[in-house]
Amino acid sequence: GILMMSCVKDIEWDDPEVALPSFLTMAMMPFTYNISYGIAFGMISYIFIKLFTGKVKEINLGTWIIGILFALMFFLTH
Repeated sequence: GILMMSCVKDIEWDDPEVALPSFLTMAMMPFTYNISYGIAFGMISYIFIKLFTGKVKEINLGTWIIGILFALMFFLTH
């Protein structure tokens, strides 16, 4: 946990497009007791924020694929 927290200082906390998915990722890990769920919430929120702010072209193909797979995991397993 300490090693993971050393990267938090490098997050652009002034930019909500970056700060919100980062916060959700960190917050959901202990709440769900699952690291992959935290990463999934962060990835899905990043995609939604980019969609609603009109910056769809900034989302990489790999991000789309992983985000869709995470969303399918949530819908099909819960």
